[in-house]
Amino acid sequence: MFIKQLSALLAAISLLLMTTHTVNASTGNPTACHDIDTLKGLAIAGGLSGSQTECLEKRLSSNETRNQKIAISNVLIDNSKRKGNWKDLVQRHLSQYDATDADLVFAYAMYHYRHQQYDDVLVWLDKSLQLTSPANEPGQKQKLYLIHQLRTLCAQKIWRSAENSVLKRQSPANLHAVKEAQSKALATSLEWLHYADDSAQDTAMARQLCISAADPSVCSQR
Repeated sequence: MFIKQLSALLAAISLLLMTTHTVNASTGNPTACHDIDTLKGLAIAGGLSGSQTECLEKRLSSNETRNQKIAISNVLIDNSKRKGNWKDLVQRHLSQYDATDADLVFAYAMYHYRHQQYDDVLVWLDKSLQLTSPANEPGQKQKLYLIHQLRTLCAQKIWRSAENSVLKRQSPANLHAVKEAQSKALATSLEWLHYADDSAQDTAMARQLCISAADPSVCSQR
């Protein structure tokens, strides 16, 4: 009998807590988004309510510290992965709160890569290359290799696209664009080749793409 009464009491308390949380969230009470650590778990699953995201947005507009705004913005970004506005929130984060988040910069570059926006990919991969930790840290050697590889592949795509434009119309502007794109393709492939050689990683594709943009003698390993 006692166990049944205790179970009923616990169920009532649980219901009361759920109701209280719902009221806080729906009314925009600041406590609905006060505990960032708790919200992180919800955000990863895209589980923040509309009132919680609104509350977090209000905190971003308030006199929070820079570190607090970075944490809040990261929660909103995690939550947005299933909401469709990830790009806008990342762009805001990198421009307003923290431009030194190497992982987020790389993820933003990959977003542009998936959308075949290769000029933007190069911009963000260049930033990622500057921000990525030295290769002697675990996993960083492979990441740096990947960044160099992706930069080269994007530069190659831009170069080939410029050549296709020349085939359609041999204007001075198009011819100049080809020359500039080829120069970038060569530079990125050389940087990849040199890094691959220095870090004792595979150099075959880097050398092949380098040779496609210049005389083979230019692409000899140091």
